[in-house]
Amino acid sequence: MTQLNESFSNSVPLRHVRSFGAFHVYKRQANATSVYFLQVGGQIKHTGSKKYISERFMNYVRGSIAMSLRGKSLEQLKEMQA
Repeated sequence: MTQLNESFSNSVPLRHVRSFGAFHVYKRQANATSVYFLQVGGQIKHTGSKKYISERFMNYVRGSIAMSLRGKSLEQLKEMQA
């Protein structure tokens, strides 16, 4: 969050919207129009509307979940559910 605030030090403060692991969504509303930022691993990867950033965020989350499940056997997956 420090890096984000330093990047936009002369603007309106950012508001944290949601997170999943290393993926964070922030919102800046200097006027009537909000701008959303997707931060991945300490770097801003995407900037845009709420819809666009939500789509990018979910793509990263789905990819992260798929990577964590890859290579696991059916028995391991059943243990994770229990």
